Parts: sequence; C-alpha cells; structure tokens
Amino acid sequence: MSESGADRDVARRVVERHLLPADSRVESVYRRPDGIVVQSDVAPLAWVAMPVRTAVEGFDVLDVLQDEDIDPPPAPEGFAVAADGRSFHLNEPEGIRGFWVAAGGRIPPEELARHLAKYQSGDHEGRLLGAQHVPAPHLAEPSLESIPECELVADVLEGRLRLRFCSYAVSPTGPDAQDRISVRRWDVRADEESIDWSTELVAELLPDSRDE
Repeated sequence: MSESGADRDVARRVVERHLLPADSRVESVYRRPDGIVVQSDVAPLAWVAMPVRTAVEGFDVLDVLQDEDIDPPPAPEGFAVAADGRSFHLNEPEGIRGFWVAAGGRIPPEELARHLAKYQSGDHEGRLLGAQHVPAPHLAEPSLESIPECELVADVLEGRLRLRFCSYAVSPTGPDAQDRISVRRWDVRADEESIDWSTELVAELLPDSRDE
C-alpha cells in the first residue's frame, strides 16, 4: 500500500466488509508505526492492518490483526485487495482460490507458497521450511532441518502448475505449554482458472529447551 489516504481507505473497507460485527461501525482510521489502526465504535475493538510484500500487479495484500496483546499471537487475517475494490479473505480456501483466479494465475510460486503456509495453516501462522527459509535460531534443531523433500519445487507442464513445499507452525501445545513445531508437506496443483492443494503432517517436534 502507498503512504497516502488510499491505504487507509483500503484498510477501512477490508475491516468493514470482512471483520466488523454487524452492530458496529468504524469510528476512526489512523496510522501509527506498526500499521494502520481501524477503530470501531465499541472500545477496545480495533484492528491493525499491515502491508505484505506482493509481486502481483494490481493487488495489495494486507495482514490484519486485532489490536490486542495475545501470546502467542494468532495467525493474521490475510486479504488480497484488487484495484477495482474486490477483496479476498486468504484465511478461507475460497479466498485463496478467488485471489488466484482474479490474478490470472500470475502469483509467483514462492509467494503463493508463502500465502498458503501463512493463512491456511490453522490457528497459528505457518512459515516456509527449506534451505532458503531457515527457522528462527531457537527452533532450528537438526531434526527440523533434516526433514526430507522440503525444498520448494515448482513445475509447469502444459499450462498447469505443480508446487511442492513444506511449512512449519509453532503452537504452545507441548508439555507445560512448551512450543510444539508441526511440519506439513504441501502439494498444490493449479491452472489459470483453478487451484487446489493437499497437506500431510510429516512431523511434530519439541524445540530444544536449552538456553541459547
């Protein structure tokens, strides 16, 4: 999003269309260092919208989170917003499909993989796993890095894309609320007019709890 009133308008429309309760209204929209705040008329209900890097011309992509401290934070609500005002909720499978079709299948494979991992991994944000996507140091244990067949591979044959990659998500579901890492392998098949995917849980790990 650009640094202008236009990005505030985009954030407001997304919240009004997808997140605002029916009996509420937007009271104010303003910028602060971490994003654009959309404040409802029911305090303290508010959202923070942050731009996400995209290579898809004619679209903005936003992360939107409720403006409150939650540890660990939930997966963000993701939205792709077209120049004509259409918006797609990327946490919903039909939202991902709508974005893909509206973009004419022009979402680069790595960006598509990031969006799928981030928004389609459930309650906790998923991230790509592989040699080019190293986990945070306290999560980078050998058993996580050695999971096979996790490099991002994209093949196009006769106009159809096949995309394979792995993602990991961290949730406080281990013993004593310890972080648990869940690793999933993705298989995506798409053409310009459709996209589908399947996932397989390939590992669940507990990070090394030793002090760094």
